[in-house]
Amino acid sequence: MGNDFFENLSETLSRTAKDISEKAENFYESQKLRNQISGEERIINKTMRNLGNLIYKRYEKGEAVDEEVAALCGEICQHKNKMEGLKKSAANRQGQKICKSCHNAISGDAAFCPYCGEPYTDEKEAPEKESSEKEAQEAEEEKEVNTEEESGEE
Repeated sequence: MGNDFFENLSETLSRTAKDISEKAENFYESQKLRNQISGEERIINKTMRNLGNLIYKRYEKGEAVDEEVAALCGEICQHKNKMEGLKKSAANRQGQKICKSCHNAISGDAAFCPYCGEPYTDEKEAPEKESSEKEAQEAEEEKEVNTEEESGEE
C-alpha cells in the first residue's frame, strides 16, 4: 500500500512536470512568433512612414497629388506651421531664436547658426526691406503711368 502511494505520486509528478515542460515550450514558441510579428509590424510602419514622407515631399515640390492626399498634406502643413509658431514662442521665452534653415533654437544674439552656419537675418529687418522694395516698385510704376498719361495728352 505504501509503494502504490509513492508510485502514484511519482507518476503524477512526472505527468505534471511533462505538462509544465510542454506548456513552457509552447509559451516560448508563441512568444518567438509574437516577437517576429512585432518586428514585421515595425518594418511595415517604417516603410509606410517613408512612403508618406516621399509623397509629402512631392506635394511640397508642387507635384500633382489626388484630393485625399492633398487634404492630408495640407493638414500636415497646418500642424507644421503651428509647431513652428510654438517653437518660436518657446525660444523667445528663453531669449533664443529659430534658425530658418535647420530649425534649431539658437542664441538670441547669434549672427550665424552654430548648427548649419546659415547667417541669421532678423525677421523685423526682412519685412522692412520687402516693404521698401515694394514701395520703390510702386513708385516706379506710378511714374510710368504718369509718363504714359502725359504723352497720351500731347
